[in-house]
Amino acid sequence: MKKHLKRLRHSKAAWNTLASYLSFASTTVTGLISIPLAVHFLSKEELGLWAVITAVSGYLNFMEMGLGFATGRKMADAIVAKDKAEIDRWWTLTRVVLSIQGAIVVVIGLALTPVFMSQMAADFGNRQQAMQLFIAVVIMLGVNFPFRGAESVLTAQERFHWIPLRQALIFWVELGVLASCLFAGLGLYGVLWGKVATLVVVWILNWVLLRQSDPKLGWDRSGLRWDRFRSLFGFSLNISAGGIMDVIVKSLPIMMLGKIGGLAAVPVYTFTIKISNVLMSLGKRNYQSFYPALQRMFVQKEHAMLRRKFSSVGMITVATGLGIAALILAMNRTAVELLAKPDFYAGTMATAWFAVAAITNPLSGFFQVPLLVAGKMGKSTLVGVVRLILAVVLCFLAYQKFDLPGLAAVVALLPLVSAAYGCWRGAKECGFKVLDVAGPTLIWAGGAITASVVGGWLISTMPPSSWVIQVAQKNVTMPGWSEGLVAGPLAAAAALMFVHAVRSFRKGEPAPVPTPVADPA
Repeated sequence: MKKHLKRLRHSKAAWNTLASYLSFASTTVTGLISIPLAVHFLSKEELGLWAVITAVSGYLNFMEMGLGFATGRKMADAIVAKDKAEIDRWWTLTRVVLSIQGAIVVVIGLALTPVFMSQMAADFGNRQQAMQLFIAVVIMLGVNFPFRGAESVLTAQERFHWIPLRQALIFWVELGVLASCLFAGLGLYGVLWGKVATLVVVWILNWVLLRQSDPKLGWDRSGLRWDRFRSLFGFSLNISAGGIMDVIVKSLPIMMLGKIGGLAAVPVYTFTIKISNVLMSLGKRNYQSFYPALQRMFVQKEHAMLRRKFSSVGMITVATGLGIAALILAMNRTAVELLAKPDFYAGTMATAWFAVAAITNPLSGFFQVPLLVAGKMGKSTLVGVVRLILAVVLCFLAYQKFDLPGLAAVVALLPLVSAAYGCWRGAKECGFKVLDVAGPTLIWAGGAITASVVGGWLISTMPPSSWVIQVAQKNVTMPGWSEGLVAGPLAAAAALMFVHAVRSFRKGEPAPVPTPVADPA
């Protein structure tokens, strides 16, 4: 035991993972508290308006063009070599560019205010409040731009664990301010003040953490050169384009519902997918925790070790996703009714597809890792455009034909487009063969996705649960025998897969590809 604890203390990846789990726990608990608060104090229309404002601001947010992440990647080689002059040149360039971008975001956001009011908030009763909230969010977003990039610098310095620890704190800050404002009768303005409070805390923590950099960050105006600017944007634009497409695809159902189905339909979708979004972040934390170490292996040309670790982390990601999918299939309806009300639940088939999304979204992010560590995104922008076109067409057709479950299916399956390209191009950029580095992950991921789809369909065909209990004067439907019959075996399979993958990771060997058993007949 002592030997194991000593090894754990000296493993940065282990500390990163523990910090990520702490952040996940904070996200989950604060979410369980904030949703009932919001439902109690805000109407469906108010919740829908805030969701639409968040979606629109997400588009403006990506005018950062990926510079936040590119900052750390461009500084990574210099950080490993402890070349202070080179570090300072990149730091100076990114701060200047981000400050200019922040000002541009504010100008564009304010110019878009009339469009937002006439198109997205047209049916909201208090138009003055809607305009004030939108303008405030735009200004807050632009002011935050110069402070971007701290996370990527900490990652390059292999101090990633501070990022989830910081997140764990700000979730509670936001909840505290939100609750105080809601009880004070501020309504949607309380939601805004919660965001302002978290922004201030993030500024303070970033300033403290970056002051502890070794070597310390400084300013060097010699970094303000056109060749550096072009190199920075050459990498960041591909990241930004992919990020923009991702945000548009994820927010497209919200925008479509707000425009076609009405603002009241938006929280039905967002609350049904809420548990999936919260839990799928747990699957993403696995590969995010190991990213700093994988980046260092690539920089130091430890390609054999990179291949082995990457394969094992992929298996861990799939196993975690399958476990989360099982939990969503069993508990999503109960969670929505407990946190909100029964009329906020979009149905069993929507839940089934959101369970699949808990596998496909982390899988897509995982297969982007080789591209990021290599600093070469290939044709990611073109792939993002294709994905966006598919999203627009499929979301419209799916909603017209299958309503909310159709939207959920599109959301769940579209990440596979990016995953396929990342798998192929990422292996090429790192000098690997696709099947060597990703074969086991692909096979097990296909099995997990298929099992989740079939499991969700089986639950939808079985009699619904009749076990209803009273919680805080609300009727809450508990999981029945059908949920247990489907989710139980999926959870057991996920647990076995996870244990097997962790053992493979500790041994430094990639998880083996399963061998089909021959049919005796």
